[in-house]
Amino acid sequence: MSSFVSLHSSLDRRICLVTSGGTTVPFEKNTVRFLDNFSQGTRGAASAEQFLEEGEEEASSEREEGAYAVVFLHRQGSLRPFRRWVLGVEMLHLSKLCTSCDPGLKPVSTNKQTIFTSCLPQFP
Repeated sequence: MSSFVSLHSSLDRRICLVTSGGTTVPFEKNTVRFLDNFSQGTRGAASAEQFLEEGEEEASSEREEGAYAVVFLHRQGSLRPFRRWVLGVEMLHLSKLCTSCDPGLKPVSTNKQTIFTSCLPQFP
């Protein structure tokens, strides 16, 4: 963590910690009962996206680098930044095999292009 902070401090970036997802609080020392909320983490994921996007806007207008470095701590199974826009879409099912394409490129199947292109504007 100290190397992360040092790196981003040297680039004049502010560091933002975003926590996301539900929380569990035990009622007793030897946890048998607990209070739990089942937050999906929508607000946390959206906040992380906003900090990263704001950093990009500042970078293009004032600085060479983005203004924010984001540490995103989330509960297992909660929504994650940018991926929340394609929730329920299996990205590998959108692609097709292309033997004549660049090896790093996985083109989108024709019948799945509408789904894929509707998600693209949400990614920086």
